[in-house]
Amino acid sequence: NALGGAIIRLPHEWSAALEYQWTKTVSNNYFVQPFEMSATALSTLSPVALSDTRSLSITDASVFDLLQGSQPSGNRLATYSARFSGPLFSAPGGDVTMTALLEHRDQRTDGAVFGENLFGPTYEWVPAATEQVMSEYAEVRVPVVSNANALPFVQALDLTLAARHDAYDFDYPGFQILVPGPDGPFPPTTNATSSLSSTDYT
Repeated sequence: NALGGAIIRLPHEWSAALEYQWTKTVSNNYFVQPFEMSATALSTLSPVALSDTRSLSITDASVFDLLQGSQPSGNRLATYSARFSGPLFSAPGGDVTMTALLEHRDQRTDGAVFGENLFGPTYEWVPAATEQVMSEYAEVRVPVVSNANALPFVQALDLTLAARHDAYDFDYPGFQILVPGPDGPFPPTTNATSSLSSTDYT
């Protein structure tokens, strides 16, 4: 992981906060593959159904070679953000302030090969994929009533207006493509791209 940032003082009581964060995670997940057991297998495993099956003495095949699959995967996320805040103008209740945020997220998943030994070695390739997100956010705070212009029974009243826009871009070539082995060869793929966006107001 890596994290860095800076706060910059700007003219007219404004400030800017710049931040960069990079994270990488790598995981290797193990799980049980469901399948139908033969009568011989059931008679062997039933007496120890609630026991640790690693203690079984099996010489012709490993139970866990049959049951256990693994899918190593990696993920990288880089986030760049810039936040600006400061007063816009003075009002009877105090300074009207604004906060604005620009943020870009770049997420990439590494290609991974999934292998299992259920009915002989089988390998499925999950190609690398990317997701890009661009976000813009703005908030304006208007102090309608404050200590400067307090009213009977009303000591403070703020009005907040906010808007946020997010744009998503996906680049994904496919999922679980059969390959001959853990090292390929990997077939050529055609990336499928898609985009969507959303805007919220409060």
